[in-house]
Amino acid sequence: MMGIKQYYELARKAKIIIDQYQKRMDNTYVAPGDIVASDHKDAYILGLVNCLLYTHNYVPGDSYEYNMCKWTILNPFKRNVADIKARNFHEVYAEEFFQAIWQNKNLEELKNTLVKLNPNAEKYLVEFEYQGRTRNTLYGPRIHSTLNQVLEELQENKYTRRAWIQILENEDNMLLKPIRNKETTLEYPCAVGFGFQIRQRQNVDYLDMHVILRSNNLPLTICYDFYNFTRLFEEVYKILKNTYPNLNVGVYRHLAVSAHIFEKELELVEKV
Repeated sequence: MMGIKQYYELARKAKIIIDQYQKRMDNTYVAPGDIVASDHKDAYILGLVNCLLYTHNYVPGDSYEYNMCKWTILNPFKRNVADIKARNFHEVYAEEFFQAIWQNKNLEELKNTLVKLNPNAEKYLVEFEYQGRTRNTLYGPRIHSTLNQVLEELQENKYTRRAWIQILENEDNMLLKPIRNKETTLEYPCAVGFGFQIRQRQNVDYLDMHVILRSNNLPLTICYDFYNFTRLFEEVYKILKNTYPNLNVGVYRHLAVSAHIFEKELELVEKV
């Protein structure tokens, strides 16, 4: 495991990387907690270096954390994290995961597809009964419970501020004690919710997507979040295009309350 000296050496390299990006790309920008990236690959790399440079909190023996870090991805459908060979991004698994969400597959269907590609996924594909209530944390049912209402709102009220899909629910707090006591392998949902807005820029209509997360692991999971959430963005855009033929793809905005790198993942960060 790498220590604090290695962390600061990575931070020094991170500053060099940021300077190189800003000289090379007119549409890439990064400041403390504010990243504007051309595509998924740049967003992933700049997220890592941003956290290294501007860490707010060090949790001893655990992680480096940047609070309220936000990304704007200018080309949200350019999903190219797989170009980073050291990351070993599993694009087939990512697409299967999205299809599971979009098709609203149940737990057994998910086990038949995702576990074959990633055996580690099985421990999260469970239900937990606590005090007479059963809970799972699948995003598919939560999205589809309100997706049609959100689409209708956008179709009937073009510039609405109310097209919002809620993921984190009050009832998820029933999982807090069982998770602390290691009674379940379920994860407390990381995503809070997704918002969609149609906005005019220079008299042209664009669909933007806004995502808020309470927690984001930068080396391992944020690239899958970028992939799956922008795939949802893409499908919503396709549907709305039938109502608004001149609608354009806008930007993807992603806000993480806790963007963090665990100490045990610093070696992966160095390879990336």
